[in-house]
Parts: sequence; structure tokens; C-alpha cells
Amino acid sequence: MPPAEAVFDGIAVFVMHGIFWWMRLAHEGGNAGAMGAWLSMWNFGGAVDCESVGIRNVGVDMIRWFPTWCAVLFFPVMGWALEESDLQGFIDEAIKAGGGEVVVPPGEYVIKKGLKLVDGKGIRLAGMDKERTVLRWEGEEGGWLISVTGGASEKVSIGKLTLEGGNGVLIDGGKGAEVRDCLFQLGKGDGVLLKSGEGAVVESCSFRDIAGVGIKVAVVAKGAVVQGNWLTRCGTGIGVPEKSDALVLSNELVDAAAGVKAMEK
Repeated sequence: MPPAEAVFDGIAVFVMHGIFWWMRLAHEGGNAGAMGAWLSMWNFGGAVDCESVGIRNVGVDMIRWFPTWCAVLFFPVMGWALEESDLQGFIDEAIKAGGGEVVVPPGEYVIKKGLKLVDGKGIRLAGMDKERTVLRWEGEEGGWLISVTGGASEKVSIGKLTLEGGNGVLIDGGKGAEVRDCLFQLGKGDGVLLKSGEGAVVESCSFRDIAGVGIKVAVVAKGAVVQGNWLTRCGTGIGVPEKSDALVLSNELVDAAAGVKAMEK
């Protein structure tokens, strides 16, 4: 007779397998109402209004409630490969809802237009696993993988993602944007540009093999904090204007052509 732990694990896998297949059938058949009733009955993820937010958000919400290994196991098997338009759709829905968390499952995502967070409030865009959640740029030269823009933007957070190619994250406007625990390996581009806004934070990120500037702070970006980052093999590690009020501390720079450089603007 198998041990109790093995029996429990078998039942759990069977139940989760059924859940994900039900989600797939609901997704393909557009049966959002039935899906919402089923989720409400079991109280997964709190109140989920599938008819108003769309079945795609249920998929993202369910990812948050199951262990990482479960999402890694079931999503590739079920063919749920997210496109750039899917990710942008989740972001737009979260902004429209007034806030929320968009969790990106592990995988490599080709980005050609850039993910745009415009006038978002209380939005968090994060990978489930930094090393295995990769956004790779294949768009026009000079584009940004992620842009946080708009004067009404407030407390937007980017985290646990690997960004490859192009330029990394642009912060242009708003208050309290954060970029934390991300890996930037971009080649020709820049890592993070704090172009404008107030109180932006870049913390605990890694930058490597960047021909441009790892972290660049513009003179009109007020109260920025650049702290605890690791930068190696960058053209310029951190660029800060002489008149900037940015706080730059506890960053480690290795093998950079220029470490912390005073820039004109």
C-alpha cells in the first residue's frame, strides 16, 4: 500500500489536472459564465468576475494561486504560450480595473512593439521566475521592452524578469515607479532610463553586457533612488546629471568603461 503522502500527491495532481483542463475547455468554448460559477463555488482566488474581465484574466489569476511547478508543468503541455498581445491585454485590463498584478509564467517571450503601462496605478508586472522568464526584443532598433509613462502613473512595479536585446525599461512620468530584482543583458541598448517623474526606484537588479548605460537618470527625474544594483561589462554603469537630486548608493560596478558618470542631461 503506498504511503499517505504519495496518495495525497496523486489526488492533488489529479484534481489540478482536471482544473486546468476545465480552464482550457472554458477558454476554447468561451464559457466564461460557467467558469465564473465554478470558481465562485470553490472560492479560488477570491471574487472573480469572469464575464467582465474575460477568461484570460482567470488564467493569470489561477497561476498566482498554484505553485510555480504546477504552472511550469501544465501550461506548456496545454499549449498556453502567451503572445506579446496577450501580455499587453492583461496589462491593459489591470490598468482599466484600477490596479492589480500581472504574473508572467516562465518562458521566452518575443517582444516587437514593447509592453506599455500608460497611466497605471498600483500595477505590478512580474515574472514567476526571473531566470526563466525572459522578454526578448526583436523590434526596431531603439525600442523599449517595457515603458511606464503618463503623468497619472503611480506605484507601478516591474520585477523578476530577464530582459534581452533592445532597451530595457523606460520610466517617463508619474510617481513611485519601481524596478526590482530584474536581469538586463541588452547588448547595444540602455538598461533603465529614468526620464521624468518622481520617486522612482531601481534596486537589486543585475546589468551585464550593455554597450550603453546601465542606469541613466535624467535631470528632470526627481527624488530617484538607485541602490544595491550589480553592473558588469557596461559602457557606463550609472549616468547621473550633476544637478540631479538622485540618491545613488551601495551599487557594485565591475569591468565598466565608466562607473558612475556625470552626464549633461
